[in-house]
Amino acid sequence: QIIASNLKHILLPASWYPNSLIPLNGNFVQRHAQTLAIGYQVSVIHVYRNSEIDSYFKLDIVENGNLLEIRCAYKSGFLKFIFSAIAFYKGYKCVLARRKKPDIVFWNVFFPLAAHIFWFNKILKVPNFAFEHWTGYHLDLPHFNVNHKHLKIAKAASTYCLKVMSVSKNLNRQMERVGLRNVGGVVYNVVDTSLFTFKPYEGKIFKWLHISSLKDDHKNVTMLLKAFAELSRTMPCTLTIINSGNEATFLSLIDTLGINALIEFTGVLNAAMVAEQMQRADAFVLSSNYENMPCVIEEALCCGLPIVSTNVGGINEIIDNNNGILVPARDQVALTSAMATLIRNYKNYNRHGIAMKAHQSFSQDAILKQFNNQFDC
Repeated sequence: QIIASNLKHILLPASWYPNSLIPLNGNFVQRHAQTLAIGYQVSVIHVYRNSEIDSYFKLDIVENGNLLEIRCAYKSGFLKFIFSAIAFYKGYKCVLARRKKPDIVFWNVFFPLAAHIFWFNKILKVPNFAFEHWTGYHLDLPHFNVNHKHLKIAKAASTYCLKVMSVSKNLNRQMERVGLRNVGGVVYNVVDTSLFTFKPYEGKIFKWLHISSLKDDHKNVTMLLKAFAELSRTMPCTLTIINSGNEATFLSLIDTLGINALIEFTGVLNAAMVAEQMQRADAFVLSSNYENMPCVIEEALCCGLPIVSTNVGGINEIIDNNNGILVPARDQVALTSAMATLIRNYKNYNRHGIAMKAHQSFSQDAILKQFNNQFDC
């Protein structure tokens, strides 16, 4: 039996970002590692390929309180499995040189590092837990299929785990549907509630906010722009889009719809600037064709923004009549209608109450409690 209060040291293998565990806005691995480090010693082994290093392997060590990060780069593009295994083992030896043997291994996403769970489990011989958020478990999506290497690794690695958690009940059901074992337990994405918090704001014109990569097959920005154009003909409003993708793809459509003066693209912003945009908006809108549990929805709620979103993934697990409106995916008419309804009923939304409830669900303290509950098994 595992009891969370008896755990002292958690080993967290990670391999999500190429050159650093910490990109500009942080990421879910980093956020979860920082959260776990509130209550445990956490050692992150981050393995990645970097063809620009001078030697075959390069280790960088960053230690901050309970959080130890070992960044293990390997140079070779050939025999990647072997070289990444060596880098992983070097990182593990580096952890042991600074700390005692870990009590559990927490695989924060299976792909690709969990391909090593088979031999590493024999060396370490401690319980394995895992956490997933990959959209590819939704096999009705055109991008993924049962032969995808991520899925193959995840299905095999899950058999070695006491528990495989995810960001939503919906994703858990999808993982079970495609054959993962030992699935159970939900831990939400963590939100920096020191940044994403409610601040009273009243603008001259109703301001919608959208955040996405602008990948149209995923985020369905075309539908959002058409719905917004229809809405703006009868209700004064603007739309600000924080985007990592190229807005040029949509400029012709925006021009055709005649909404040039009402749309603003900001490009990529850091977390503090995203929070500022949320605090100066009236509502958040998401038009995705598919999702798991978007962190931007959680951040918007923490800022007290009511939400209009397509009813995809696990979004309906956190959105109800008190904090937003859900519509079917790919339904432009329903999206326009919901946005209009939210504006008409806007005074009925308790923005401070929305923010407080979200803080209780997505803050670091809340997420640490969720992890503790999952580690008790």
